[in-house]
Amino acid sequence: YKTAVSKCDDGKGDYMNFLRRELMPLLSNSMASSLNSLKGVLGHFVDKFGRNLDAYADSAELLNENLEKQHLVLAEINKLSLTQTANKIAETFMQLKDSADSLTVFRTYQEQLNSTIANTSGVINQIQTLIGKFESFSTGLSVVISNQNKTTELQREFQEAITTHFPTGAEAREIWRKEFDLLMSEGKHVSESLSAQLTASTEHIQNFVTNNKEFFDTFDKLKE
Repeated sequence: YKTAVSKCDDGKGDYMNFLRRELMPLLSNSMASSLNSLKGVLGHFVDKFGRNLDAYADSAELLNENLEKQHLVLAEINKLSLTQTANKIAETFMQLKDSADSLTVFRTYQEQLNSTIANTSGVINQIQTLIGKFESFSTGLSVVISNQNKTTELQREFQEAITTHFPTGAEAREIWRKEFDLLMSEGKHVSESLSAQLTASTEHIQNFVTNNKEFFDTFDKLKE
């Protein structure tokens, strides 16, 4: 057993010596080369990453500037939209005001039209009353003319009766003169009565015009 253990220890020592003598230099060289390669790769990565960071910093600055400009643009657009909205609201209120003013004018016109129609109705009634009064006046004037015609006809018939039934001569002329004087007196009375009737009719017309002056003024206003 001791011999086997001694040989195992010797073999183990020989193996370790072999590793240190033969493999460790190769491993060291390989590791050194690998480390140098890794160092070069890491250096290249760090350098490139640094340059990329510098480029990214510039890009980030440009992006930040673009974002600020976009924010300003959006703010201006928002202000413009609010301004346009306010202007539209103001225009709408102005249109509503104009519409209200137009409605007020229309209401005033409608009230004036209603008043004119009411005045027209009153004028029509006054015209009808006026026509009735003129008809009454025409009837009265016709009666006066008829009476005048009857008086003239009576004078003519009376003259014919005197001429026919009374003899000629001084006595007849005296009778005729008396009867003619009587007839003239009656004719004068009739003429005075006719003149009084005409005067009354004229005064009636003048009073009618005076009393209906308001009506004629209203009629003139309607024509205007």
